[in-house]
Amino acid sequence: MCSSDLAKQGEKMYLYFVNRHSLKLFIGMALIAIFLIFLSPPYIVMLFGERYNAAILIAQIYAVSIPFVISSNIFEQYNIIHENGCFYQKSVYLKQILYLISLFCFTLLFKIVGILIAIIFRDIVNFFVQLLYISKRKKEHICQKI
Repeated sequence: MCSSDLAKQGEKMYLYFVNRHSLKLFIGMALIAIFLIFLSPPYIVMLFGERYNAAILIAQIYAVSIPFVISSNIFEQYNIIHENGCFYQKSVYLKQILYLISLFCFTLLFKIVGILIAIIFRDIVNFFVQLLYISKRKKEHICQKI
């Protein structure tokens, strides 16, 4: 078996893994995020005191990005390994440009919380860009089998 066959088999295995486990992982991370949103107020006060009440909102907002960050990392790994990083570079440029624009806009509107909103916005956009690309690649593999 030559190395290109191994690479193709690796890509098939990776797409199989993504197809089978990505929804479970996203739901699991969403449950952890919900868990953190509800439990962060008492724990932040208990660990750091009443002076850090402002950190509660920041922790709750940032927890929203957990499922998107973890899931998009799985998709990004596919792009880096199997696509030689070409699409990954383009998605990084898109992600960073949107991040800078949203950082400027949201920071002017919401101050410190705007920074978090910009980060979450970047993570959500990255997740959907990577998800669309993975679904496109899965369709291409299905068409190749036919």
